[in-house]
Amino acid sequence: MMADDPKDFMMMIVSRVFLFSLGILTIIVASRRVVQQEKETVPEKQDVTQTLTWYHVITFPIAGSIMLLVLFYFFEYIQLIFSLFSIVMSGMTVYCFVEPMLEKWNCKSNREYCCSTMELSGLLSFFIAFILTLFWVLTNHWLLLDILGVTIGTFMIQYVRLPSLKLSSILLVFLLVYDVFWVFISSSIFNANVMVEVAIKKAKSPVAVVADTLNMPEVSQAQPFLSLPGKLMVPSSYTEDSYSMLGLGDIVLPGLLLCLSMRFDQLNISTTSLKSTRHRHQLLLLCGKWKYFSLSIMGYIIGLFLAGLMAELADYPQPALLYLVPCVLLPMTVKALVQGHFRILWHGPFTENSHSSLPL
Repeated sequence: MMADDPKDFMMMIVSRVFLFSLGILTIIVASRRVVQQEKETVPEKQDVTQTLTWYHVITFPIAGSIMLLVLFYFFEYIQLIFSLFSIVMSGMTVYCFVEPMLEKWNCKSNREYCCSTMELSGLLSFFIAFILTLFWVLTNHWLLLDILGVTIGTFMIQYVRLPSLKLSSILLVFLLVYDVFWVFISSSIFNANVMVEVAIKKAKSPVAVVADTLNMPEVSQAQPFLSLPGKLMVPSSYTEDSYSMLGLGDIVLPGLLLCLSMRFDQLNISTTSLKSTRHRHQLLLLCGKWKYFSLSIMGYIIGLFLAGLMAELADYPQPALLYLVPCVLLPMTVKALVQGHFRILWHGPFTENSHSSLPL
């Protein structure tokens, strides 16, 4: 429902713009890092990335559903384990996000002492990760949560690969169905919107648990409950605890496909000759002006806008993948068909010579 107060309405607009900008920025930064990594890859160096397979496509929705139910029914009993895991994961991803930037900057500034500055950048990155994570645990501030969420999303896009458009399409469609079920249908089965209930749960701070153990009630009561970093959240009104939220899955899953499109853009595969018709020629000219990543990111922005608009009009949480998946897949597929790249993208994995082995 649209806010009645003009100030609240403007606050809601600003929060959505900021929230969506964080999601878009996460995808762009992560995709550019992947492309840079692939350019700098040394053949002898061990590959630390994980390429998704059919096994992952089948198990992701099932594992996700089991995890949702476990958190829905047993969160009270496992919240400490979950919060500790979140703290460790957050610290690790902040380190992985910051360290390459500091290392690159240090080596540029001090070429003669590059080895020693690499050690210094590692220590400094560890210190930044520790401070950010510690302040989040002590304050539960939404901005710190968002910083941690951005680093987690960047890490996942950076180190997970989708090998083809076929696998990407099937995975995203499966997860779209998963998203729709747990947002729209779960309430009729479990008497609650399972996805939303899990998303808004807060865990007891480990500091509070330690304080309780040491019989320090004042310290325990001063510790906030933690909103765990599986989402980005921004205050959406002047009312306390009113936030706009975007799940990390709504960033990472489309982001993996957008990363695939940026990687494909780097190959500079020539356009296949198509039968000369006026409509195809016009489409070819139109699609040729846009790279795959540019079209896909525009689709992602439109999908975010539609998801936010429908959430306000319906006054009910929306499964963002319902809007993001078609808005990201459709422009990429149309461009691939028009430019004769569809078989290369569909079958994958693609390399600079892959177009020579697949008939178009």
